[in-house]
Amino acid sequence: MLVGVTRIGAPRQHVAKGFVVVDGHLPATGRRGTAFSLGGGERAAGKPALWYAERAPQWLGSPAARAEWAGAVATDLAEAATRVPLLPASVAAEVDGRLVVGPPGDDRHVVEVASAVEQEVLCNLLREHVPLLIALTGRADPEGTGVGGSHRLGTSRQHVATRYLASTSPTHLARVEAELRRTDGVAQLERMDVHPATLPDGTPAVVLRCVDAAASVSTTAAWALLVAAFGLRARRLVRDGRRLRNMPQQILEENRARAVARGLRARLTVEEPAGRGEQPRLVERSARDLLRALIVDTLSVELDNLGATPQELFPIAAALDLPQLGLSGCASDDTLLRGWARQHRSGFAGIAGNVLRDAAPGGPCLASAKQIAPGRTHLVLGEWAAIVAARKGADIPRTQLSGRSPGQQQPGRDRPPRQRSEHRGRGGPRGGGQHQGSRKGDQA
Repeated sequence: MLVGVTRIGAPRQHVAKGFVVVDGHLPATGRRGTAFSLGGGERAAGKPALWYAERAPQWLGSPAARAEWAGAVATDLAEAATRVPLLPASVAAEVDGRLVVGPPGDDRHVVEVASAVEQEVLCNLLREHVPLLIALTGRADPEGTGVGGSHRLGTSRQHVATRYLASTSPTHLARVEAELRRTDGVAQLERMDVHPATLPDGTPAVVLRCVDAAASVSTTAAWALLVAAFGLRARRLVRDGRRLRNMPQQILEENRARAVARGLRARLTVEEPAGRGEQPRLVERSARDLLRALIVDTLSVELDNLGATPQELFPIAAALDLPQLGLSGCASDDTLLRGWARQHRSGFAGIAGNVLRDAAPGGPCLASAKQIAPGRTHLVLGEWAAIVAARKGADIPRTQLSGRSPGQQQPGRDRPPRQRSEHRGRGGPRGGGQHQGSRKGDQA
């Protein structure tokens, strides 16, 4: 049987899942191959410490691949929990009669790329959307009111806003870094929210550092799915010979600060296209509306090519839709955890540990929403299934593009990509994900 093929295939990804070990140490590797490592250097005696659970870079371009990754990590965490108490990052719980406050941490996402040009485009694409990613994934102070954006980024001295990278080619990167050090005071690219990297085997990659450690493995998988969609988007732009222009740094930094402070409740400044010959206008939009527009109008085609299911996307859908449906208590893992902490004070540590190890698509948010309001939850799932199936994938506005990539012919031309569809037999990932089998034809 002949089916569609996506010529722009998902790259390999490496995800380091942040979590907290209350006391003790873990083995270097779990039975399913998950590596455990201590984050932030040596731990203070008697203090909970941030750890990472990570697997070798792998292709996460299908629901089965993502389920396999999440299941392996959750299984190894469950086995580790039989030896030492584990908690999600940024959670306060009573363990053995003492209050333990888990330190904030991150889920570090690394995306492999095929070339320096793709690396440059992906860095700049993520740079523009860092405020939205922070607004979506940020987690508040566990000892505070529980309202706000990212407590970790708000108090960190190890993160700076990403700067525009004109090139990440090894020939030019040293000059780019020197120029940023001279003009912007960025001493190390590795301190930026998004930065280029080279893996030990020489593969170029992009590192995303602005995503807070999700409370559950299932939510981390949802963030990885969103990051993969950005990776596909960058590949599509490179295929069509396009690059992103340098968005004003001041606007991005102001948006980042607002997202860190207020999360999805923040209002962000964006450029609104104006008439021919006019400069774009600056307007404010809510982070929630901008994130929905990004997914619906730009990334839906990429999500469909990744085989994204509404269940996998539910941690995103919950944050965007459930508060308006009267289900704000299920809008995130954190809102659920805060509610359970009030109801089950003595047994909350066990509940939080179960949330951490939840690998089911949609995780505890979906399970709780189905239990509380199955009808409304079904409507949300149906709406998001329709969003992905619609494959709008609108092109990036020309105001955000800067012509064609280096090495392309006719650099002055800036044509929209053509619709195309090719067919072959269904197949698995080959060639590091550059040409992946998929369910539908490749549409720009």
